[in-house]
Amino acid sequence: MLSKNDAFPLDITYGSEEIIRDLYICLDDMRQEYRLKKPFVGVDDRMFGKDNQLPQDGLFKRFAGTGLKDDNLWEVYDPAIRDSAYLSRFQQLCGLLESSVGVSPGILTEPRTGNATATEIKQANAETFAYIDAIRTNIEVAFNQLAYALDVLAEFTGATPAGAMGDWQIIWDWDMSMMEASTETFSQLSELESRGLILPERLVSWVTGMDLDAAKKEVEAAQALQPQTVDSLLMEE
Repeated sequence: MLSKNDAFPLDITYGSEEIIRDLYICLDDMRQEYRLKKPFVGVDDRMFGKDNQLPQDGLFKRFAGTGLKDDNLWEVYDPAIRDSAYLSRFQQLCGLLESSVGVSPGILTEPRTGNATATEIKQANAETFAYIDAIRTNIEVAFNQLAYALDVLAEFTGATPAGAMGDWQIIWDWDMSMMEASTETFSQLSELESRGLILPERLVSWVTGMDLDAAKKEVEAAQALQPQTVDSLLMEE
């Protein structure tokens, strides 16, 4: 992604390095917690022969002289795994990273839209969509600049007809499903098409993903298969 002044590229996590480091530390602590809780059997060294060999899987550990009273081999130290504390810390850091990046909750954390309405879900994703829209804008700027540079190069080398510089256009059709349901968009386009405000191929292109030329041929082929009405016969006469 480009920076605001388009001077140099930045990562989407730019400025969040400390939070990410804390996330890695938290994951390492969780890994260590579970590793330290692995069970083992402790035995006195007098139970082994002269070779002093132990199994290699780590299940047995040898102790020589515990120094404990009452002839006990050792005292059991078995604290519960603090998984809830670590998970709470991990989720907190994920929420901080979401806020630092500028996206809505639910990307790294659990979504908060369990009983939300469609409108509330859209509002909950507003920050993420705004972030995505900013990325799309930067992509459009980059490709327009690239196309302009290629156009100038083609004009200079004579690869395009003289005077054709600037005769190009990039069409963008970004997906809006995050903020608008496809059924709503289809209903809007269908209403415009039924009123004659857009061409039928525009609607077919949106539904099928065809380009406008292919969609126009599709519409013409479909109309040719439809039975002629009285009005159409009178118009032909």
